[in-house]
Amino acid sequence: MEVSSHALAQQRTYGVKFDVAIFTNLTRGSPRLPRDHGRVFSAKRILFAGCGTSPPRVAVLNVDDESGSHLVKFCRTQGSEVITYGLTRADFHTSRLEISPRARARPDLSE
Repeated sequence: MEVSSHALAQQRTYGVKFDVAIFTNLTRGSPRLPRDHGRVFSAKRILFAGCGTSPPRVAVLNVDDESGSHLVKFCRTQGSEVITYGLTRADFHTSRLEISPRARARPDLSE
């Protein structure tokens, strides 16, 4: 389930227990919240603190996003298992990235 920073700030998910929470990125494009990076980040962090419940058991975080990197330490202090992903420095990262104009529309699963 996707949860917006707006919904978190308005406590629309209060009392919902999330077992796993994923942070992909922080954009400044929410039309309902001010374009204040700190306020949007604080709203997103609510998901990782627990929405009136205990924090998620697992936090999956994009450390290529600066805000994701900041969440790593916070989630560990909350007792969540932290799994990171990114292009080069993370628990899960690319070992080979190839960008080509001949990219396939769908992956060939026979490889």
